[in-house]
Amino acid sequence: MPLLAGYQIDFINAVCNPDNTQTWTYSVTKIDTPKPEISNWALILCSDPMHIVLDSSGPLGSTVVVGQGQPCLVTFSNTIKWENLSNDNVDGIYTFKLQGCFQPETLQNSVAVKAGPECYFGELTVPSCKPLNPPITPIRGIAFK
Repeated sequence: MPLLAGYQIDFINAVCNPDNTQTWTYSVTKIDTPKPEISNWALILCSDPMHIVLDSSGPLGSTVVVGQGQPCLVTFSNTIKWENLSNDNVDGIYTFKLQGCFQPETLQNSVAVKAGPECYFGELTVPSCKPLNPPITPIRGIAFK
């Protein structure tokens, strides 16, 4: 739950869906009126195996860039970034859906906020590179005597 440049970013949950996808949900709340204003924020994603983002959402006016699109996290080859943000539209819920299900992991410098010319880094729960074990499906229709 880092507070970065006046913006509180919280991991809400990661839900493994029946179709072998996983929905990750975060919230962002501005505290008071931060200056300089946020322009974007990003999370690191795994590159081996490569996390594949199938869908994403954010507040009205925001756009999402997947891949190496965050100048603060330029050393990582896979990121998800929400951009076109300001104090007017930053508050809200942010989601993305991954192909497959992965264990949550809290990592240092896994989230970055770009406000003005500066980058601010924090520790947050993100998808690890470790897939969750597939659910066990009971075998039906077998009769034992």
